[in-house]
Order: sequence, then structure tokens, then C-alpha cells
Amino acid sequence: MKKSLKKAILTFAAVLAVSATMAVSAFAALTVTPTIDAAKTTITVEVDGATSGKEMTILILKKGVSDTEEITADKIEYINQDPAENGKVKWTIKLKDALEDGTYKIKVGGEDITADGIGMADLVVGGGGGGELKYAIGDVNGDEELDASDALKTARLAVGLDGGISKGFLTVSGEYISWLYGDVNADEELDASDALGIARKAVNMPNSDFKRTSV
Repeated sequence: MKKSLKKAILTFAAVLAVSATMAVSAFAALTVTPTIDAAKTTITVEVDGATSGKEMTILILKKGVSDTEEITADKIEYINQDPAENGKVKWTIKLKDALEDGTYKIKVGGEDITADGIGMADLVVGGGGGGELKYAIGDVNGDEELDASDALKTARLAVGLDGGISKGFLTVSGEYISWLYGDVNADEELDASDALGIARKAVNMPNSDFKRTSV
């Protein structure tokens, strides 16, 4: 980490920590989408809505650190800056060691928060707080296979069939599980796009990795 970059970002982090207590709607909202690979050593963070040509800063806090705390160097897991292109920024972060299970707060913003926006997201590793998922994301019938039947089941639940999302998915073992298992794009909605995402992943189509990592 460059000293000059660290100093600049620590100043930025302090501003973000204060701004987190204010209404996010007061600023341009950035969409921040983090994912992590199965080995927990590669983080990908994609940002939409950024101002093209402007330097955008990413800040990942250590596990368990609140986004409202005063940010100091010992609370930072990762920091970096890169310019936005066509309104987007993407970071691929290679870690030396696997991240511990838990929740890591992510903040992204420009030098001028009001003009350049601010975005926040949670990176959940291992289901959050060390808990493990009972079923794989997308395996909504719990048969340990990802196939067209999972996509169909998701599509049915999305339109209110089979009891709707309030009831959740019925697995092959007769257990009801959260509808979030089918919300594979992690937009907190269950709809046709999730069913399509499961169908694509089932046949290993390109760029079909799920965004959701926990429920």
C-alpha cells in the first residue's frame, strides 16, 4: 500500500464514516456488488453509477467493524483507487490468505461525495458470522443438484404459486427454506430473472455465477 494513497484514503474514510449517519439519498447512489470465490481468496467488487473519469475509492473494513465507526488503519482490510470508465469500476482483489467467515463492510465513493456518489455493501463470507448454508444457493429443492427443476420452482414461487415467498421453498426432504435461496442475483426480489439465472448456471453458461453468497 502506497503511503500517499493510504493517507488520502484514510481521510476519505473518515468522511464516509460521518456521512454514513446521514441519509444516503442525499447523495448520488452507487450500486456496489461484491462477490468472493469458493477459496475465499479472490474478491470481486463491481460498481455501477460512477462518474466516468473520476477516481473512485474502495474501502473494505475488517470483519465486524461497523461502517459508522471512526476509521483507523488497523480497521482496514483493503483500500485502493481507480478511475471510473463508462460509469463503472471493477476491482479484482487477490488475497494472500483466505478471509475468515463473517461480514465485511464495503464503501465506495468519489472525492466529492455529493457529485460523485457513495455506495455501500456487505461482503458476507461463509454465510455470515461463520454459519454455513444448509443448501447451495439456487438449489431450491434441496436435492444437491442444480438443474431446470430449480429454475422452474423459482419461477413458480416468484408468481405466487406453491404458497409464494412468505412460505418459501419446499425441499425434497419436506422442509421449507427461505426464498432467498432463489434470489441468486441478490436484489432482494424473487422474479423471472432469478429463474433464468439458475437455468443459465445449471448448464454452465458464461458469466452465470450467482451474486448471492448467503441467506
